[in-house]
Amino acid sequence: AADRWAALWRLAVTTGMRRGELLGLRWQNVDLDRGELLVMESLTVAGHKTHEGTPKNDRARRIRIGGETVRQLKAWKAQQNRERIVCGDLWPDTGRVFTWHDGADVHPNIITRTFKRLQAKADVTPLRGPHNLRHTAATVLLENGTNIKDVSTRLGHSSSRVTMDLYVEPSSERDAAAAETLEDLFGTA
Repeated sequence: AADRWAALWRLAVTTGMRRGELLGLRWQNVDLDRGELLVMESLTVAGHKTHEGTPKNDRARRIRIGGETVRQLKAWKAQQNRERIVCGDLWPDTGRVFTWHDGADVHPNIITRTFKRLQAKADVTPLRGPHNLRHTAATVLLENGTNIKDVSTRLGHSSSRVTMDLYVEPSSERDAAAAETLEDLFGTA
C-alpha cells in the first residue's frame, strides 16, 4: 500500500489488465464517477524503447472497477496533480494515469523489476512478474463462478476459447459437482 504504484497493482489484480495497458491508460478514458475505464492504448517494449500502440487483438474494451479501486485511483490522481503543480510547465501533459513524479512515462520493465523487488521484500510465494496479477484476476473470477465469456471480455481475449485454454484446468471437484448436478437432474430410474 505504501508503494508508489499501489493503485497500479490494485488495478492490475482487479481488472486483469496487461502491464502495457496499465501504463498506456489515460485519464480521459477513466470515469471514476461511473466506476469504469476504457482500455484503448498500450505501452510496449521493443529493444529497450517504449512504443505506443493498441491493446492486443487491436480491440478497445470497457472494464468496470469497484469502489476501493476507484478510491485508490482518486488518491493517486490527487497525488499526481500535486506533482504536476510542483513541475509546472516542465510537466509533459501526456494524460497518462501512471507517470513518474515529473510526468514522464514509466518504462514497463521498471514495473516488472519493482514488482519482483516488492514480492521478495514481502516474502510471499514468487510470481513471474506483474503479468501473473492478470492470471490471478482470471483464476479468482473463474473459481468464484464468473461466466467464462465475461472473464474473456474483461481480459480482452479474442475468444472465450483462449481464456479456457489459459485458465481453466480440469478439476476433480468440478467433475464431482457436475456428476451430482446430472444425478440430481435425472434422478433415479
